[in-house]
Amino acid sequence: MKKALALVLALTMALSMAACGGSASSSAPASAAGSEASSAADSTPAATGTTMTNGAYPGTADPESVSVNLASEPPEMCSITTTDANAITVLRHTVEGLTTLDGENTPVPGVAESWDINEDGTVYTFHLRSDSVWSNGTPVTAADFVFAWTTLFTPTTGAAYAGTWAPYIAGASELLNTDIEDTAALEAAQEALGVKAIDDTTLEVTLTQPCEYFLSLCAFPNFYPVNEDFWNSMNGVDGYALDADAMLYNGPYVVSEWQHEDHLTISKNENYWDAANKGFIPNINFAMISESSTALNSFQGGELDMIGLAGDQKQLLEAEGCTPGQYDDGAVGYLEFNTTESASTAALANAKVRTALTLAINAESLCRDVLQNSFEVADGFTPAAVNEGEYAAQRGNLIDRTMSDEEIKALFDEGCEEAGVDPSTITLKYVTDEGDSAYQTAAFIQNQWAEKLGINMEVNQMTFQSRLDAQTNKDFDVVFALWSPDYNDALTYLDMWMTNNGNNHTGWGSEEYDELINQAFAEADTQAHRDLLVQAETLLMEEMPIGPIYFRTRDYICSDKLTGVVRNAFQDMLLTYATINA
Repeated sequence: MKKALALVLALTMALSMAACGGSASSSAPASAAGSEASSAADSTPAATGTTMTNGAYPGTADPESVSVNLASEPPEMCSITTTDANAITVLRHTVEGLTTLDGENTPVPGVAESWDINEDGTVYTFHLRSDSVWSNGTPVTAADFVFAWTTLFTPTTGAAYAGTWAPYIAGASELLNTDIEDTAALEAAQEALGVKAIDDTTLEVTLTQPCEYFLSLCAFPNFYPVNEDFWNSMNGVDGYALDADAMLYNGPYVVSEWQHEDHLTISKNENYWDAANKGFIPNINFAMISESSTALNSFQGGELDMIGLAGDQKQLLEAEGCTPGQYDDGAVGYLEFNTTESASTAALANAKVRTALTLAINAESLCRDVLQNSFEVADGFTPAAVNEGEYAAQRGNLIDRTMSDEEIKALFDEGCEEAGVDPSTITLKYVTDEGDSAYQTAAFIQNQWAEKLGINMEVNQMTFQSRLDAQTNKDFDVVFALWSPDYNDALTYLDMWMTNNGNNHTGWGSEEYDELINQAFAEADTQAHRDLLVQAETLLMEEMPIGPIYFRTRDYICSDKLTGVVRNAFQDMLLTYATINA
């Protein structure tokens, strides 16, 4: 085993892992969300997440810009369709929704300067500010939100998150399930959607039931506005937001340059309605360096002002007298199993096989000996970052990692026998992206499965977009993925495993699970809502179509030049309020 660990630690090939939130390479961000509303006076966050390096690394030379590592290319930046963390990070700076999140993840006024909520909490009337404009000079109106939300739920758009958000908005599920061949029915369903422009500055939204975190959802990119005329000029979903000049902006920044697979630069938007209080840094350059060693060299060479750190890099910088930052980003790292006939073996359709594959991985050793970081071994799928740990405490430990290797092998063999598969013939296709920490993870899992279960695993390195395509097409056996929260509720982790959800690539589905999630959607009582989710997550861990491995804690470092960065589970990298030190 010691030799195997030494081999794993010696491997430095680049492979990263991602899902909704982002990549598991040491520098990539996760996604966003928040909790309850407050007044605009509370909107300026403290300088949370800032680290100082005691003069060791002064940062980049340009006094008008900073450079931070995004780690990988955003596959696209269409707010309607995106599920990617890197895209969400850029969108959070360049496009604004009805609300935004402050430094404490509280929703505060964005394009909507105020709102009214009816007595039963199902109708929100948003009053839009008159000074919010697109980067082409046209006003942002209620019609822009109606168009964006209607497009989100129109089935021909193919938005992966449409099924996730549809249960919240009146008429959305009906629209999403309308026959696209029936033009009249489709138009009628679009008209019936509970999103209405009363006038240019008044938007009325009708929910299916009260939702205590709805104002936080309004800060998520899928709910951002889109200008219909510009959308059409870009050929809609096929051409919008593929380049810097292929989208419009109404946030504190605009994308001024996008050199694909190299860097993306955002510049202060002087026409933003709150330009005096946001966007203090004139230009922010997002680099796309997937290898942590290359990123560290760039940081030490004065080419980057903020990077994520692998475990050994954190120890190295601490030895130099630097002070890295750390935060719980709410991400869960997990195996995603292909349970369909497209998998290379029928064994993956068996829950016992999937459970054994998960338990055969020594998650504690992976985190401490290989990745050398502060990750926590997963005891379920939902991390403690959600609901301030209250949900996870109620749920308890759902993964029994005390089984012996002999017991795990017996469970695996039993599952293979039930599936009619000879274990010795199994070779699993493991798909992942670029990034050195991800390859270390892949090599470790490969070794664990060979030693404990006697099976082979082929590691397939792909670009981020190619990996997403492989998942969508179910051209994989196993993917090591990451999921990060979109809002502060366990539903953001659990609803994705409903049958036919756009983010469920496993092919697994359960009527019982779907019913529990649907009941949780409709349950307004907090405790009853969580009880239903605990039942659903318990079932999910019994069936194990996905195998949780760790909950991620992120280590990172800033140069002395950069201060005021917000980093947390629901806003992984926010520089809207950050400043350059003189």
